[in-house]
Amino acid sequence: MAQVIPQSAALENLAQLENELRKGGVVVLPIEGSYIYVADAFNVSAVEKIHILRGDESGTACAVAIGKIETLSGISSNFNTEIELLAKNFWPGLLTLMVQPNPALTWDLGDNGELGEFAVRIPGSKVLQELAKNIGPLAFASAAHLNRGAAKDLGDVSAINNEVAFYIDGGKLESAPPTTVVRAKIIGKPGLEVTRLGAISLDKLRELLPGLSVANEG
Repeated sequence: MAQVIPQSAALENLAQLENELRKGGVVVLPIEGSYIYVADAFNVSAVEKIHILRGDESGTACAVAIGKIETLSGISSNFNTEIELLAKNFWPGLLTLMVQPNPALTWDLGDNGELGEFAVRIPGSKVLQELAKNIGPLAFASAAHLNRGAAKDLGDVSAINNEVAFYIDGGKLESAPPTTVVRAKIIGKPGLEVTRLGAISLDKLRELLPGLSVANEG
């Protein structure tokens, strides 16, 4: 039987959550604007379970949550001073970075390891941050079924009661703007480009990186 833990008590139950993730389980918890499924990014079967629960199409990749910026330099092959600057100024928060994986990684986020980049951020959730610090990179995706929008409360979660061991109950969540997405270019002229504007404006980004480009601009 699944256990529902109030968000106010989640940090007190961190050891239980860690144990579940380490043994290949999936937990549900709230972040900015939605409930998400979370699993150990390096546990292929656990990540696959997220995709099954969501009804994802083949090739769909989870995003990655980390607990500290230093982790990104180890899991990315194109970490640089510009990426670090953005991360230091906008994490934890609603900035997603698209970076290339370190070739030594042995994960499969759901894309069979075929994609040349992955989405990563440090969300605002203290619980998720602590889990990622203690376990390592975590795969995550919306806990709603594919194409059904964000899961705003536990009633919107696509899993049935016994498919997930722990649910962190944060109540009905307020809507949040989408993350702003900045991508490290893989082909063409090196550099960073904004591929989606969301919570963080282009003006804010360009205060740090005046030459930051926007995909398909002009």
